[in-house]
Amino acid sequence: MNIQSLKITEKTFLVTGAGTGIGYSIAESLISSEARVILHCNSHIDSAKELASKAKTDCVVIQKDLSQPQAGQELVEEILNLGYSLDGVVNNAAIM
Repeated sequence: MNIQSLKITEKTFLVTGAGTGIGYSIAESLISSEARVILHCNSHIDSAKELASKAKTDCVVIQKDLSQPQAGQELVEEILNLGYSLDGVVNNAAIM
């Protein structure tokens, strides 16, 4: 089974660490399956914005340093304030 075979159109996913590497690839697959994707990144904002520009559905980029204790809660609050509810989360952020 691959991601394209899943019925995820109109589902909303948060992908942390989506600016590069595995997170970028996962987000790219979700976007190509026409899911709504919230791209989280900290230091690769330009690549995340470029990926978001390719989306046919809603795609939002949020920059946040998740190494800070309150940042996870702030990220979720920002997503909710934008009017999204999450159907899935890919927790891929590399925290150093």
